[in-house]
Amino acid sequence: MEAHGVCNLARSARHQHDAQPGHADQCLKDRRHRARHHIIGVSYLQRIARQSDLGTSCASSFANTSADHAMAGPSGNSGKGRRWPETIAFVRRLTEGVLMTWAEKAGAKEQLSVGDKLVLLKPTVCRQVAYVGGLIALKTRMRRRPQHQTLPQVRLPPGRWAAEVLATAEQFLSPEFLNHSMRTWCFATVLGQIDGESIDPELMFVAAALHDVGLFQPIDGRCFTVTGARVALSTAASLGVPEERAELAARAISMHISPAVPSEILGRYLQAGSLLDVTGNRVWDVSADTVVATHVRWSRTGFAAEVRALWKKESARLPHGRASYARCPGCLLLALRLNPL
Repeated sequence: MEAHGVCNLARSARHQHDAQPGHADQCLKDRRHRARHHIIGVSYLQRIARQSDLGTSCASSFANTSADHAMAGPSGNSGKGRRWPETIAFVRRLTEGVLMTWAEKAGAKEQLSVGDKLVLLKPTVCRQVAYVGGLIALKTRMRRRPQHQTLPQVRLPPGRWAAEVLATAEQFLSPEFLNHSMRTWCFATVLGQIDGESIDPELMFVAAALHDVGLFQPIDGRCFTVTGARVALSTAASLGVPEERAELAARAISMHISPAVPSEILGRYLQAGSLLDVTGNRVWDVSADTVVATHVRWSRTGFAAEVRALWKKESARLPHGRASYARCPGCLLLALRLNPL
C-alpha cells in the first residue's frame, strides 16, 4: 500500500508539472522543431533526386513519413517501429542510386574535377580489387578457364556502314591498333555470349573499330574518344543510318574509358572487350581456344609498346582527363604489364 501511494504521488506530480503554463507550448515547439529538421533534410534529398533523375515521389513520401513521425512526439506511436525501417531502406536506395548516377555522369566528363575524381575512386578501386583477385585465382588455378566456346563469326557485318567504318579505321589506325580494335570486337562479342546478352553486331563492330581513332587524330582540348564518336555520327549520316543507332555507337565510344561501368549494354561490352585485350581482365571467362584463334587472326605484336607510348602522350595532353585518371590512380599501364595475354 505504501509503495502504491508513492507511485500515485509521483504520477500526480508529473501531471501537475505538465499542466504548468508554457510546458505544453514548449513540447509543441520541440515537436515542430523535429519536424522542420526532418523536412529540411528531405528537401535536400529531393533536390538530389531531381538532379540524378531519380524522381521525387519517394522523397515526398519520405518527407511525409518523417514529418508525421516527428509531430507525433515521444508519446505518439504513429509510425513507431514501422516507419523508420522504411525510411532507412529508402535512404539506402536513394544513396546507392545517387552514387551510381554521379559516378556515371562523372565518368562521362572529358575533364575531371577533384570532386569527380573522388566520386570515381570507389568504382576504380573495386575494379582493381576484382582484377587482381581474378589474376590470383587464375595463377593459383583456383579458377579454371572454360574448355570450349563457340567463336563468333569474324566476318564483316553486312551493310555499307560497317564497310565505310572499316575503311576509315584502316586509314587512321596503325596496324597494331587496327588489330586491337578487331580483337576488342571479338572479345566483346564473346563476353556478351557468355553473359547471355544480345548485342547488335553492327553497332558493336562500328564502336570497336572507331573507339581508339582519336589517339591518332586528337582534337585540341578534347578527349580522344570525341573523334571516334564524331566519325561514327558522320559516317552514319552520310549513309542514311538512323540517328538513334549512330548515337548508340557514339555514346559507347565516349564511355569506353570511363572508370564507372557504362549502363548501356553496348558501352559496357565495348569497355569489357577493350579491357580484356589491354589488361587481361575477365580472361578467365574466355577459353584458351578463343584467345589463340583471335591472336592468330589479329596479331598482338608491338601492341603493348604502342599503347604505352600513346597513353602517356594522351595523359600529358589532358592532365585532368579520363585517360590520365585511368593511368593514375587507375593503374592501366601497370595492368598492361600484368596482362596474362
